[in-house]
Amino acid sequence: MVFFFIAAPTIPLTLLLLSMREPIRKGVRKVVGEDGTARAVKVPISAFFRYARRNAKTVLTHNIGFAWLSFAGYGAAAWAPSLFIRVHGWEPAFTGKMLGVIGITVGPIGILTGGWLGDKLGERGYRDGKIRVGLFAACAALPVVVAYPLVTNANLGIVLYAVAAFFSAMPWGVAPAAIQEMMPNQMRGQASAVYLFIVNLLGLALGPQILAIFTDYVFKDEMMVHYSLASTAFLAKLLSVVLLAICLRHYTKSLDRLETWSEDLDPD
Repeated sequence: MVFFFIAAPTIPLTLLLLSMREPIRKGVRKVVGEDGTARAVKVPISAFFRYARRNAKTVLTHNIGFAWLSFAGYGAAAWAPSLFIRVHGWEPAFTGKMLGVIGITVGPIGILTGGWLGDKLGERGYRDGKIRVGLFAACAALPVVVAYPLVTNANLGIVLYAVAAFFSAMPWGVAPAAIQEMMPNQMRGQASAVYLFIVNLLGLALGPQILAIFTDYVFKDEMMVHYSLASTAFLAKLLSVVLLAICLRHYTKSLDRLETWSEDLDPD
């Protein structure tokens, strides 16, 4: 019944999308035809792959770097309830309320803070400000995601979990925005699809599963879920820090390529 209650309002809200007007696309490459009219350049999928290949270091380190953050986030979302129920002895209903309140308050605040910080860095001349936010969030979360599963006090654990949730949420406004920013207008849909595929494959599909494998086959005890949470999150955040630090060196180069981008495209 809860699933139906949550899902039912989405039906009329989805229908309201039909009343929305498509926003004007800006920065579209155009060509002038023989009749003197300007038309948007058609970009085939092959052109997207050529452009992505030229920016491979940026695209891969961005996508996989943020995917590791997704891995840690989805793993925590799936198994943090088990941590507080198994290790700290909380009742499932109470655990759900506590984690739910954190999810609907701290999470959105973290996303908005990350977006605000990315904009502020941009205003101060940091063209790679969105990547910097992701790197900062990964570094800041690194000690906290290890601490909250391992502390013995449940109250301290839930406070640290809230801090970890804040930093873990920070990248999810700037990460897709960074992809949009570095790609030509007509390629942003394809680039977003690739980004979402990688992030969800590594994060949503594998994050909870790998953590469960650690519990069952590495620590071999369901009461060791706190060690699985700490170890997998630490490794994932560390990999993200390394990849986003590399991305930082290449992101502005990709922005420079975008400014001078020209493609041998068929104007028809």
